[in-house]
Amino acid sequence: MLIYPLIKRFAYTGMALMALLSACQKPPVATTGSTPPPIPARKEESVYHFNAFDFTYLTAKGRLVFVNNGRDVNANADIRMKKDSAIWISLRPGLGIEAARIFITPDSVRIMDKLNNDFLGFTFDSLSKRLDIPVDFQLIQNTLLGNLPYDLGQANPIPEGEQYLLRKQQSNIDVIGYVGKQTARMEKLSLKDLSAPNRLEAVYGNFTSVENMLFPFVCNADLTFEPPGGNKTSLSFRFTHNKVELTREPLKFPFSRGNK
Repeated sequence: MLIYPLIKRFAYTGMALMALLSACQKPPVATTGSTPPPIPARKEESVYHFNAFDFTYLTAKGRLVFVNNGRDVNANADIRMKKDSAIWISLRPGLGIEAARIFITPDSVRIMDKLNNDFLGFTFDSLSKRLDIPVDFQLIQNTLLGNLPYDLGQANPIPEGEQYLLRKQQSNIDVIGYVGKQTARMEKLSLKDLSAPNRLEAVYGNFTSVENMLFPFVCNADLTFEPPGGNKTSLSFRFTHNKVELTREPLKFPFSRGNK
């Protein structure tokens, strides 16, 4: 199977960091959310406002695609999340066989190769040092949900076409978020390393109502990374959600040999 070697190879570059980030080619027809999205304000009446996606427990299903040097690896993805506590991802490349499982907590990221019983784990501190980018649980959670990272909401909004631009510098990273005037949700995120040729761009789309909140059912993430003394790598992560549900009932996050 190619999927686990790819995850392992890029764990320290994009960190299944963006194995989660994800997203897509053509937006699918949404199947979740019986309540229609809020009616947007008329353009001349619009003022800056951001509606964060909030939840207690979340489950999602979709299709994840890794693209590297013209080679695509496709997998079905099941995601479970507990707010501020856990992110769990199961990847199945084909035939319903689980190839890899990812478990992220505020302390660490762990990846399990279910086919070969192999494990990979690291802390956010070690990951941040390797990437020279401040990475933590909140960054990943916010990126997955399309929420603003790095307290970007405290930046002054600048009107720019159909969006508001929010900008701040986090350590040596130039962080820019674009919030749609009509959606009041983040439609694009850009992270640029000011001291190295490292860059991440994520574009969100197909916002669909889930429990009266707009959720991005598609996202394109492109990562360019060049580690000290290493080769420049360009990697794309594409994800298409086909189902997103919220619940207050506790979810399980099994992560050990033999768990299902």
